[in-house]
Amino acid sequence: MLGRFIAFASYSADTFVFSPRFFRVPKGHGLAGTIGPLSSFSMSPPGVHPFLSPDSISFLLSSPSKPVLLLDGGTGEELFSCRHGVPYDNKIWSARAVVDPSHHETLKNVHASFLNAGAHGISTNTYGIVPGVGFVEKSERGRLINVAGSIARSVSDGFSSDDSSSLYAAPLVFGSLGPLVESYVPESALPHDEGVECYVTAVDSLASYVDVFLAETMGSTAEAAQVMEAVASSAPGRPMMVSYTLGPDGILRSRETAERAVQSTLNRGKDLGLRLVAVCFNCSTPESISVALSSLSKEIRLRMEKEQVLLGAYANALTPIDEDWRKENNGEPQPSRVISEEDYGNFVKTWIEDMGVRIIGGCCGFTPDHIKYLAKHLKLLNK
Repeated sequence: MLGRFIAFASYSADTFVFSPRFFRVPKGHGLAGTIGPLSSFSMSPPGVHPFLSPDSISFLLSSPSKPVLLLDGGTGEELFSCRHGVPYDNKIWSARAVVDPSHHETLKNVHASFLNAGAHGISTNTYGIVPGVGFVEKSERGRLINVAGSIARSVSDGFSSDDSSSLYAAPLVFGSLGPLVESYVPESALPHDEGVECYVTAVDSLASYVDVFLAETMGSTAEAAQVMEAVASSAPGRPMMVSYTLGPDGILRSRETAERAVQSTLNRGKDLGLRLVAVCFNCSTPESISVALSSLSKEIRLRMEKEQVLLGAYANALTPIDEDWRKENNGEPQPSRVISEEDYGNFVKTWIEDMGVRIIGGCCGFTPDHIKYLAKHLKLLNK
């Protein structure tokens, strides 16, 4: 469904100025006086991939510069584009690039294209490796997820910026965990315990490769709860982001409000002892995300700030998806809409300046060109 990218930004009222990937941590954050990338802020032993630490999250939330995280665009749609040419597969979708070894190099190229556009992180191409499309055998599903994680990590570890003036660490890798049965249809979710068990397989298979677990395109808080419980039980202490998909009216597909979704996610994260990094909205039209963001109360925003949980948004560039949409009834990809880089940039600017969003990016249909535009016109400084 999507790959993801992370960077840092600060902004003023009229322009965004992205700050260096390496920065000095202010006093009072445990690592004061040190300089290093976000991913280095841990005491992980050599050979173990570093993960986001409480110190770095505290810095991101409390810094007067209000740093922003920038995500990448849609890996799945990019794989099927004329630029890369993976044949569209209506059954297993982007998982085709993992199942068929002949497409592994193409998948690497897609990951790299977002990094070359300005991205500093990618999501594993694991969104479609789920029981609902036929990957019902646990060991085979785990093997394929492991392959996808390995591919993403190899691209991250092998990436080097062409900016010789900067010392870049490897880009971050996000472990994509999508709906197990059907996107946009929360009532199709597996029973809770069965769903948790399936997600545990995915979490275990990704744990060696990812920096952050990302539950995305969740259609309900119940669906998200399965992923959260799996991460809490199988990868305790590891950072996690939870992202919901919305209908055209800015309400979850389950008819829960955005406010209710954020509140429920915060409550459950606290109960499970999760390191919840962010609550986001994704794979929805930019307009519906704007509605959802504007509906969030001052109280819930203050709670997120207090609990050090960021707010994020990464829309898709698809036509609105009907409530009765079902994958088996759609032999062709969901039609795209034309959203120019500039138009999407205007949405993003509003989200950050007026709606408190601290994580931005793109989902299905948003290309490396869109990410490059954001990087350039929001004054991203890759140094």
